[in-house]
Order: sequence, then structure tokens, then C-alpha cells
Amino acid sequence: MDDMIDSAKLYLGFLTIIIIGELMYFKPSREILTLSYIMCIPGLLIMCHMVRSPRFSLVWNVCVIGMLVLFGTYAYCLFNMQELYFLK
Repeated sequence: MDDMIDSAKLYLGFLTIIIIGELMYFKPSREILTLSYIMCIPGLLIMCHMVRSPRFSLVWNVCVIGMLVLFGTYAYCLFNMQELYFLK
């Protein structure tokens, strides 16, 4: 039974690598993945700092505002990305 689970994990890993490789082949999906990665790193840092600070403190409020700005920037970039590819 454990061998079956290990082989399923192995096939799932290969399938994930193949899907990511195929997504990186097309330029629009590559741009979306790059943008998501670039926006995710500061979001994780802000979220980690927010979790450690006391709730509703000054630092927590600044982190919430930072997360909202980051989410707004991400949404704005995704919506403008459509116009970029329709113009080309």
C-alpha cells in the first residue's frame, strides 16, 4: 500500500513539473506566473510580520494597509495585462 502511495506522489510530482513547464512556454501565462511570484514574496513577508505583532497595533495596521496596497497593485497589473496583449 505504501509503494502505491509513493508511486502516486512520484507521478503527481512529474505531472506538476510538466504542467509548470507547459505554462512557462506561453508568454501570457509566463507573465502571470512571474507577476504572481513577484507579488507573493513581499506579501508573505508582510503577512509574517503581521502575525507576530499584536492585533490592532500600529505595526499591524500598517501591515494591513500594505497588504491591501499589494493586493490592489496585483489586481491592477492583472487587469492591465489584458490590454497589453490585446494591443499587440
